[in-house]
Amino acid sequence: MKCGRLIMNNIFISRWPVDLAAVNVDGSIIDFLEDGSVTFSNEMLSPGAIICSWYSKPKQLFGRFNATLPILKPNETYHLTLNLIADREESTQVQLIFYDADDQEIGRKNLDQSGNFVYPRGSRNFQINLLNIRHHWIHFSDLQITTITDGNTGVMVFGEHWGIMQGYLTQQLRSNDTLEVVISFEHAQGGYGILSDESALYAVTDGQNLTGLIDNLKTIKAEIAPRHFRLIAGKNFYGLADNARKYLKTSLMEDGDV
Repeated sequence: MKCGRLIMNNIFISRWPVDLAAVNVDGSIIDFLEDGSVTFSNEMLSPGAIICSWYSKPKQLFGRFNATLPILKPNETYHLTLNLIADREESTQVQLIFYDADDQEIGRKNLDQSGNFVYPRGSRNFQINLLNIRHHWIHFSDLQITTITDGNTGVMVFGEHWGIMQGYLTQQLRSNDTLEVVISFEHAQGGYGILSDESALYAVTDGQNLTGLIDNLKTIKAEIAPRHFRLIAGKNFYGLADNARKYLKTSLMEDGDV
């Protein structure tokens, strides 16, 4: 799925770039895995070379492709997390470049695999580059940008064809009489935003391997042990096949659930 421009609330997730024009493919070995993650290897890359890039504004390189980052609010603080594993420490770095309304660079910031950044006043779009430092191989899952709030910061943890928001299993959620689970339908590749708060649990699926998602939700349900359970249709939920929606409901709902 390619993502257009959207206002982000809480968390935005971007997977490996769908458009190869945004990836350094020369001499690279790239494998796309079933769960949407990617393995990348190119031992010939020099330190500081760009492995791949994401953009908040559509770009015209070898072909036009859509934005893969959200719109951010100037002077707001955000947290960036890069979920990958590599063959060694200090294998990669994240570079953020900020542009004004004329697409002139007005600032940049480098981070390791996670860290906070302030979206500069006057910035109209930005770019994120994954930089090589000294890797032999990396296994990339996703890039997540979250808002900084007074509460907990949620992190989407991915399995094969599904993801569940972690970090919102707060005392408030545990003390609720009813556990509400919001399930959205998104494709394994691309970028998407999750509107979330601390009153519900959020999950995402691409419609495959529903058993993995169901088993994990049942584990959380058993741990929290609410009196009632409610399944709520999230973004694109009705884009799932009828039999997939029915399977989710019959597998998760019990007598007394609403």
